[in-house]
Amino acid sequence: MTFSQSPSLKIRKIITQLSKFLQEIFGENLCLFFQHGETKKWTYPDHHHFLVTESLPQTLQKSIPTDWTDFHFLAKKDKKKWDNYNQSKFLKKMNKQTLRHTFFLAPYQGVEEDKQVSSEPYFFEDFSYAIKIRLKNDKIKCTVSGPKNNQNLLKYLRKKIRAILNNQEKKNLETHKWPLFQWKISSNLASSLKTLKNELIAGNCYLANFTQTLFFQNELFPSLELFLTRWFEKQTQFGVYFQNKPYGLASFSPERFLLTSNNYILSQPIKGTHLIEENEPLKKSIAKLWKNKKEIYENTMITDLIRNDFNSFCSPNSVKVYKPFEIFKSGKLLQMQTTVVGKKPKHIGWGKVFSYLLPGGSVTGTPKKNVCQFIRTQEEHARGFYTGVAGIIDAKGNINSCLLIRSLFQSPRGVYAGVGAGITTLSNIKKETLEFKNKLKSFLDA
Repeated sequence: MTFSQSPSLKIRKIITQLSKFLQEIFGENLCLFFQHGETKKWTYPDHHHFLVTESLPQTLQKSIPTDWTDFHFLAKKDKKKWDNYNQSKFLKKMNKQTLRHTFFLAPYQGVEEDKQVSSEPYFFEDFSYAIKIRLKNDKIKCTVSGPKNNQNLLKYLRKKIRAILNNQEKKNLETHKWPLFQWKISSNLASSLKTLKNELIAGNCYLANFTQTLFFQNELFPSLELFLTRWFEKQTQFGVYFQNKPYGLASFSPERFLLTSNNYILSQPIKGTHLIEENEPLKKSIAKLWKNKKEIYENTMITDLIRNDFNSFCSPNSVKVYKPFEIFKSGKLLQMQTTVVGKKPKHIGWGKVFSYLLPGGSVTGTPKKNVCQFIRTQEEHARGFYTGVAGIIDAKGNINSCLLIRSLFQSPRGVYAGVGAGITTLSNIKKETLEFKNKLKSFLDA
């Protein structure tokens, strides 16, 4: 179909109506995974001075949205609560070769040698029904799949979804106001960052991502409608939502963790943040971020860490860097990412891959083991799902996942969010504290 009105307004109405309809049918056994691909990116002008590849494997290139946005809905007709796992069982599940229409959620957990136990469980859930909406330019494509043993429900779903897509559902789009989150950075943050910087100066580690966790009232966890309203306002690179009580996730993450296609793999760690100042030309803001040595060094160290993680299991000579220090806009923040690609040997399972990559390099630091041990002793609260990973496995067995930053979580611990920043010997404590605040404002403030 072709839209006669603004695509953004039309698609917002369609996705909202579709989400509410699916929630009525499947209740809490519904998961949303969005990937927005229309974000403009700026290429580092001197990238050719680095040892980089000039192109991606074609199968990966086709998987990265450029001028389209994908909306995935996974659902099942099952009243039982989702199973949860420990890390060992989760990795065994990931090693299965026949995974399809699967959602997974891995909390933050320190490196294996650290023996740190996560405060939250791992989830790995297979779904019977999969609905995929792709928006490209002014056109929309929809696929609906489900079990062959329940044709009546499948036919009903297709009929109803067709009516929603063709705008036959004459319902007004309701607006939902984002609640007031009263948050405050811990008064101990500056002293904690100074302690960390002293560790760096002493040479015990080179870069560390230090975080704080903030807790809120349970009623502040967003409803499905509120999440959708907020995501369409922000249009972050990823959007993930589910609520299977007592657990829930509402993520507005800008950062890809892992994308796979035919055994090729890709990660896009973010290191480098700059607040776009009011009335400042965008080009000037971009130039400031590229000229910031601390941010460039930070991005370089984490890129090297991801390359090292990839080389632990990838085929020889397959690990490459693509588009270093690429910048994109996420709300009022500029973010800098570098793309790392490689190829996984067929005999290595995805569970083994995740065992090498978790926890994520950009949310820990280097060397990863030392930093994880420091996190355990210095951070006031366990991170839980914050800085973990959420993703889906599609009908072809390919993985798409994001790091859980700029997110709200719900668990028996309560409703919480986290915020962090990468600290190096070049860090200015006042500026890092301001970065904590700017990141919180980017997704929590109305």
